[in-house]
Amino acid sequence: MMIGEASRHVLWSGTDLPPVEAKQKIRALIADSWKNDACLIVMGQLLGGAFQVSDILGEC
Repeated sequence: MMIGEASRHVLWSGTDLPPVEAKQKIRALIADSWKNDACLIVMGQLLGGAFQVSDILGEC
């Protein structure tokens, strides 16, 4: 997970997805994307080790 395309600041790396706090549909789409090594643009923040996502904006 990175902050913006231009900044290239890594927020999270590893083989496991961090805990995601979001609506069930959003959690499922993020988990599927992570599993398939795909890329999503999301509206969210990483707080206290959990990724809080309010919306999926699209694919990268």
